[in-house]
Amino acid sequence: MAIEFNCPYCSAMIRVPDSAGGGKGKCPRCARRITVPKVSTKSAPKVPGPDDLFGAPESDEPAPGDQDGADVTFATASPDEFAEAADDQFAPASVDVFSPAPRPLGQLPVEAPRQGLRPGSIASKLKKKKSGGSWLIPVGFGLALIGAVGWFVWQQYQSERLVGELTAEFAPVLELAAAEIDRGLFKQSPEELKSVFEELEKSSVPFNSSLMQVLIGANKRTMDVRVNAGVQTQFYRVDIQDDGALINYRKKHSFELEEHRVAELERAGTEFVNDYKKVLDKSAAKSTLNDYRNTLGLPALVRGLGLQVEAVYGNAPYRCVYEDREGALYFLLPVGAKGFEIRGRKYNGKVIFPGKYQVTVKGEMKAPSTEKTESAVDKKKKKVKPLEPMESEKKDSDEMKKDMDMDKEMGKDK
Repeated sequence: MAIEFNCPYCSAMIRVPDSAGGGKGKCPRCARRITVPKVSTKSAPKVPGPDDLFGAPESDEPAPGDQDGADVTFATASPDEFAEAADDQFAPASVDVFSPAPRPLGQLPVEAPRQGLRPGSIASKLKKKKSGGSWLIPVGFGLALIGAVGWFVWQQYQSERLVGELTAEFAPVLELAAAEIDRGLFKQSPEELKSVFEELEKSSVPFNSSLMQVLIGANKRTMDVRVNAGVQTQFYRVDIQDDGALINYRKKHSFELEEHRVAELERAGTEFVNDYKKVLDKSAAKSTLNDYRNTLGLPALVRGLGLQVEAVYGNAPYRCVYEDREGALYFLLPVGAKGFEIRGRKYNGKVIFPGKYQVTVKGEMKAPSTEKTESAVDKKKKKVKPLEPMESEKKDSDEMKKDMDMDKEMGKDK
């Protein structure tokens, strides 16, 4: 009798005498040290496992039934037996195909833990380098974001940087269209407004000074305001169309600027009607209306931007007196001015317009306006008695007369 079994490592068929059962020896094919079973265990070759590939740890203790741990001489199979064993050895073995268990709907698959990197390996070094430079991505993104924000802020700053140079033209004689104030702006009833508007339609109320002449009249629908140059002044027209920052400022703040102007017109217009009724009733002097040149007349002649700016010439401020449909600003300055400055005017205790422009007078206007308005000659024909000049205007007039007298004396000396 003989014991037949397969090598657990290479699956070779081995046949040994019965007396070798339980002993140890080497496989004649793979030379691995194996234990001989006590009975035949001939079977199909098994799929190699981890121990088959890498070897099972050897044990120094003898196995049960080991004959003092003596080596056993393995008998090799005969050719016919080896062929039979080879057929058995290479017979196809059944393999279980792995089929993953069904995953509940919505549950993510669980990834098996990845094998750690051995210290000192190339992959470990590469990973260290990669993780060490990971801070570059957020830092680069942050710098790009800061640069984009900085560029945007700079563009906004440049677009609203209200500093620069403008040009102006002068007009010795200029007739500008009247500004109209709708009746709906006044808070009085239609009956109260009727008598006042009828009187203003008959004859305008003039506000005369050495700087300008403002006329407040009316028709059946609106109150009309006109402006003419004074004895010592002429119009200077400043075109702002070439300054992009100034145009953008007016567009961006048009509602806010116009809101201030309309509020002032509403307040001053209502008060003017009340005070003018007192003048008609002879319960108040005409001089009580002097302040309405600045509080009612000039706000009606300009728009939101014109109300917030002033010209500075010879260290003296001059209000903007007109703003045409093209947005040009008009100032009444002394004759012969070659340049001046435009800046924000203090309005209700604060300066709203933040800009400052240097204006150079280039020459006379090429195409004077053909719009007609009431002149000083028309005022004399209507025989309207001028209002008494304000105290500040009296001082301006006196200083101009002194300057004229000094010029005459200097001329005599020459």
